[in-house]
Amino acid sequence: MVQVRTALPAVVGLLLLGSFLIAPATSPPDTYTVTVQTEEYPSDPAPYDELSAGTQRAFDAALASNGSVEYTGQERPENIPFPDSNGLTSEDITYQNETYFVQYEHTIHVMGMTPLLRTLGSLAGGVVLLAYAGYRRFA
Repeated sequence: MVQVRTALPAVVGLLLLGSFLIAPATSPPDTYTVTVQTEEYPSDPAPYDELSAGTQRAFDAALASNGSVEYTGQERPENIPFPDSNGLTSEDITYQNETYFVQYEHTIHVMGMTPLLRTLGSLAGGVVLLAYAGYRRFA
């Protein structure tokens, strides 16, 4: 009976500490949005043919989906002029005798308090249970 009183808190404490390694608290992935709309007064538009292949794919996808396309995390096409941090960049693009205003938005999502508190709670609970098991074993 004494071994169960010592072993059970130790096993549960190890499981709580291990849950931090199995499912750590992480931030949600960043969001990248490309928005396209017609422009009446362009300023120095770039020709569509001079865009990178990734930018052309994103532009085509935004036109096909009623003016906006959203990418999450690493699924976005390469070589698109998204800003490095939260923010917007834009450019004018000429495509099939029409000028479009293209806006590139990068949104960084911050981890909420709930996952962080859950992780800290499991770490604290694991440490407390292991300390209790150690006390029961040697006291």
